[in-house]
Amino acid sequence: MVVTVKKITIAVAIYNVEKYLDACIKSIVCNLPDWAQVILIDDASKDASGDICDKYVSDNITVKHFEENCGVCAVRNYAIENAQSEYICFVDGDDLIPPYFFDACEEVLACGKDILFFSYGEFTNETEIEFDGGVSEEANEITKDELTAMAQFVVASSSVLPRNPAYAPIRQTSIWAKAYKVQYLLDNDVRFPFDQKKSQDLVFNSYAYFYASSAVFLNRKMYFYRQNPTSVCHRYNENIVDIAHKLLDNCKRAIDCLYDDEKMYELFLLYRVIMQLFTCMELDFFHKDNPKSPKERKMEFENFCMQEPFKSAIAEYEKGIYWNERLLLLRLVRKNRFFALDLLYRRPILLKMYGKFCSLMQGGAK
Repeated sequence: MVVTVKKITIAVAIYNVEKYLDACIKSIVCNLPDWAQVILIDDASKDASGDICDKYVSDNITVKHFEENCGVCAVRNYAIENAQSEYICFVDGDDLIPPYFFDACEEVLACGKDILFFSYGEFTNETEIEFDGGVSEEANEITKDELTAMAQFVVASSSVLPRNPAYAPIRQTSIWAKAYKVQYLLDNDVRFPFDQKKSQDLVFNSYAYFYASSAVFLNRKMYFYRQNPTSVCHRYNENIVDIAHKLLDNCKRAIDCLYDDEKMYELFLLYRVIMQLFTCMELDFFHKDNPKSPKERKMEFENFCMQEPFKSAIAEYEKGIYWNERLLLLRLVRKNRFFALDLLYRRPILLKMYGKFCSLMQGGAK
């Protein structure tokens, strides 16, 4: 049973982000009202992140230090289970919230919906943040069918139910730029999967959206995401195949648990599995930093393509709808043209030129 003390908890997941952490915390606490609390959770950082957190301890700001690194799922689950508030909002330790966040949030919190969706902005270390001026728009109610369509899209990367284009500004696969009602998460046992090392948000939202009975969307930039081209999302990852299999296992489990619809599995195969195929090709087999010889990579890639569910997805890809560039890559995968794929990944300009050529040809045919 949750003891509701505050209206909202801002839970910050922290691991080795000393370079950006001060700015992140300051963006939260500079206008922190009495009705909000902050939980700073240091996941056994090896840098000065933990010391930075300790400087901010106060009545409304608590710090939790994990004695050993447990991963972001454990951090966020701890936040859910220890939030003494009606809502919880997740923030990454290198991102920012705008100075008008709490003023804009207060009225929409009062609506009592299970999820509050916001739009978001992006920035880099070289760009200045452009806040949206502080003029609040009216929150729009999201129907149960629209929530279910979001849940389907998140788990399968497509949906049986039609999706509302008005919600395009929502980053539906991510947990940031949202506030979740704590009690409904607890009641439905919605947690982050401990065994998932990447794309944890996707699995969490697959259940969160499905079980939510109500939601609203405030089309206002309430979260600012730091883009980092050198982040782990772009680095060579020798474990990405195992991570992809685990993600797909969790998504398949969610589909089996939540839906009695064969069409959902078909969409999962054509889109979510194919997306993970591209991720594995980009971050492992054809990444420029992969130290293995072409012969080794070719053998591993051929074995990978014979593993389920990738084998079935490759066999059925023609039933899906993809960009011209991805269609070319899928044709080459189907035909086992490893060295042609290697060339295109190492010379991406060739793939871009192909895409432009196809667009010109298709435009001329109309």
